[in-house]
Amino acid sequence: MPYDLIDTYVPPASGPVLKLGASLLEKSMIGWAVEKQILKAMGFEAIDHAVAHEPPTYFLQHKPRQNKVSALSLEDLAQQAVPPEQHPFRYWRGGDYAKAYRDKTITPLVVAERVIDAIKRSDDSATPLRIMINTNADDILAQARASSERFEEGVPLGLFDGVPVAVKDEMDQMGYPTTVGTSFLGKHNQEADAFAVRCFRDAGALLIGKTNMHEIGIGVTGMNPHFGHARNPFNPNCITGGSSSGSAASVAAGLCPVAIGADAGGSIRIPSGLCGVFGLKPTFGSISDAGAFPLSWTLDQIGPIAATIQDTALAYALMAGKGPAGKLGQSINLNGLDNLDLDGIKVGIFQGWFEHAEPEIVQACRKGIESLVSRGASVVPIEIPDLNLMRAAHGIIVASEMAAALDAQYPEHQRAFGLDVRINLAISRRFRGTQYIKAQQIRTRALNEFNKAFEKVDVIATPTTACVAVPIEENAIPDGASDLTLLFKLMRYMFVGNLIGVPALSMPVGYNPSGIPIGLQVMGRPYEENLLLRLGGAIEQDIMRAKPSVFFDLLNP
Repeated sequence: MPYDLIDTYVPPASGPVLKLGASLLEKSMIGWAVEKQILKAMGFEAIDHAVAHEPPTYFLQHKPRQNKVSALSLEDLAQQAVPPEQHPFRYWRGGDYAKAYRDKTITPLVVAERVIDAIKRSDDSATPLRIMINTNADDILAQARASSERFEEGVPLGLFDGVPVAVKDEMDQMGYPTTVGTSFLGKHNQEADAFAVRCFRDAGALLIGKTNMHEIGIGVTGMNPHFGHARNPFNPNCITGGSSSGSAASVAAGLCPVAIGADAGGSIRIPSGLCGVFGLKPTFGSISDAGAFPLSWTLDQIGPIAATIQDTALAYALMAGKGPAGKLGQSINLNGLDNLDLDGIKVGIFQGWFEHAEPEIVQACRKGIESLVSRGASVVPIEIPDLNLMRAAHGIIVASEMAAALDAQYPEHQRAFGLDVRINLAISRRFRGTQYIKAQQIRTRALNEFNKAFEKVDVIATPTTACVAVPIEENAIPDGASDLTLLFKLMRYMFVGNLIGVPALSMPVGYNPSGIPIGLQVMGRPYEENLLLRLGGAIEQDIMRAKPSVFFDLLNP
């Protein structure tokens, strides 16, 4: 069975060309002629020519696996998957903060003051990272004082008490507006937290504010003309990836060990891979999206971004462990995260897909696979048909749903969007209802094909992205750029996880010769996040982490 995922090429645009392109694409007759050529170049015509007999799958409903409820508490989990102490550089864990607070070597109030100072220094630097787009020093300090008092009295709320956590500006946080990366949404502060944010607040976390994001999540570079382009802590001249750009960069830069992201087409995993941290897109529906802006109803999933696999697991457990009504999540199984014996674990690799990336990425990802094999895992060759058709189906679904999500605001605020978003929305609004339905039929086919693959293997491994973080071109400042070819390189391995709703984890496995991070992705069966996290923990033991060129050490400045 031949590998069929084709390369796409659409000329990039920035500066005056970008402005002209956005204007032309929004004009009915001229725009439609140009958009037809763009859609053809992007491979979306495959949907029109596809023969699909499957019934459509409009909304994924994976059944939680039975008898897999974890009896572990967060404190139990904190004893598992501990990152190696002997590595030259390691990120601070939430547990390191908790220990320092208990030992009284530092207080949450001091950490809060350092966070506020670090954000200011970052934004005042010659090349500002623009990680955080909205912080409230008074609010951060008030949280920190309350946390410090709890530690002083010996009654902390748990492992996350006083631990800095950042929130993607797609989710409501009490006392902050939710702009979704736009210039016109979020004119009023929210009076309540999104469910995921409330999970951390109830655990005493130090919520440090809202992170930058690619506007309305309809891009994957992290360039935002309204709040400034998010920049990569490993090289501030490069992109972070998106759309959870600031969330991944905040973790990589040391501002927090954990951040909350959301992922409809790689928006957690892409920036995590490009910024050298862990990013988990959980099983669709496993974490409540209450209080999140509805960008893509059938694809988007909230999840954690973290510096270590342990904090990834802890943050996932905190958000997925209870449903909106406070009931224990019956699918949570995180036992055995520290079991590094991988004997019997079968890792599926579709060779053509795995190797469809830059050579240094393939090399680093193979090294990651070798690490798993050295601990007992085996590699099983697999083949997946119709990947190109599945990519087109995902693109049509996510673009159509995002266009619908902003339909009420579009007439009044069409020209208030960034130029690249205007182009993407103009294209998205051209998809027909018949194409959307056929895309859902192809989703059913994707579910069937990947279910067959998961009968043979336990996980499927790919690179996270087909290229590393690219430089932010000078002519992309301040208005951004439209590069649909780059978009497809960054999403080459992403769409499946969202299309069929399975869990997927991006983990750091190395760096290119310029020191830019490289990520490896593993996808698993629904509600088998524990296996993905276990594999991530095994690789974490073997892969040496590099210190970013911009890093804020909050415990030992």
